[in-house]
This record gives sequence, structure tokens and C-alpha cells, in this order.
Amino acid sequence: VIHMVFRITENFNFNSYFLPKTKIATILAPFLYRPESNSDILKELFITYYVLGHEMYHSLFHLGSPYLTMYGHRAECVMDHYQKTCGQFAMGACKSGEFTFTEDAPDIESLRLLYALLRENYSPEQLAKPIHGLATKLEQAFFIYTASDMCVKDKERTIEQAKDEHSAFNIRVNAALSLMPEFSRAFKCKEGDLMYIEEKDSCYFLGPNS
Repeated sequence: VIHMVFRITENFNFNSYFLPKTKIATILAPFLYRPESNSDILKELFITYYVLGHEMYHSLFHLGSPYLTMYGHRAECVMDHYQKTCGQFAMGACKSGEFTFTEDAPDIESLRLLYALLRENYSPEQLAKPIHGLATKLEQAFFIYTASDMCVKDKERTIEQAKDEHSAFNIRVNAALSLMPEFSRAFKCKEGDLMYIEEKDSCYFLGPNS
């Protein structure tokens, strides 16, 4: 019975996937109805969009994709950054970098697309305004909210668990956000801070304005 319950809960955690041959992205119904996928502060379903964007970007970043060889130094920039993040945030074994690239890249690009959507829906004045009753500004809340989708009580990863093509949740969040100068500006990160990044030092596959 315990094994069966475990399998059921695992299936609920399996929220989406991309099929390269048919180029179809699928989001399973249980994910769409999770309470944490909705926000009382942000009017858009950003977590749902984030997952959908991640799966759609797999059309450009998946094993066997002809595009992978075209990214060259851009891909190396991302892989080096994730490998470096292992040394800063890893809990236990961590193999992020080349091994996890086809999952890490969709994370980054989906997050950037999401941020562009945020800027389309809110004015600079709205984004800079503190949320009622809090010191947190709306732009900061966006980053906290999207990261909350991967909010779990992390345990030290074993070598076997580190063989997963996905980076650990804390690596996925911190590595992607520490590549976004927008995050640095929103939280006023300073040079030397772990999450600080300047535009010139970030990694872009298609250019900073793509």
C-alpha cells in the first residue's frame, strides 16, 4: 500500500513533459489545480506559464536537437555557470553543468520570457510599488513567487540522485536567477554577492534583447 501511495504522489509531481518527435508539450491536469500555482498578488498564472515555457523551449534544447551544436560558447557559458553554482549551493552530490544542460537551458529561457511578460502587464511604477502591508515590492514578489514552485525541504543528494538530468531544485532556482541582471537590480545585489550579475557577464543564447 505504501509503495502504491508513493507511486500516486510521484505521478502528481510529474507535471509536464515534451515529446521531441511530435513537438508536443503536455501539462497534466493535477498541476493546473495546485493551490500554489495561483497568486493573490500577481494577476497572471506565472508558474503555469513558467512550466509551459520550459517545455516549449525543449524544442530548442533536447538531446539530439540539431541546434545544440550551434550554441557554442553560449552553451559553455551556461554549463560553466551551473557547475560553479554547484560549488556555491549544492547539498550533497551535484553534477549540474554539461550533464544537466538540456534541462537548465529551458529553465533560464522560460524565466526570461516570463519576466518579459511581467513587464508587459505592469508599469515600472507598479513594479516598484511595495505590496500593501509589506516592504516587498511587486517586482521582487514576482521572483519569489516563481521560485516558490520549487520550494521543497531539500536533503543532501546522493550520487545516484545526482544522475538525474534535472539539477536539484535549489540549484535550478539560484543558478537561473543569478544569471538575471533584473534580479540583481530588483534586490539591489552588490558586487561580491552570490546572486549578483551584470549584463556583460550573463549568458544569452540568442542575445540579451531576444
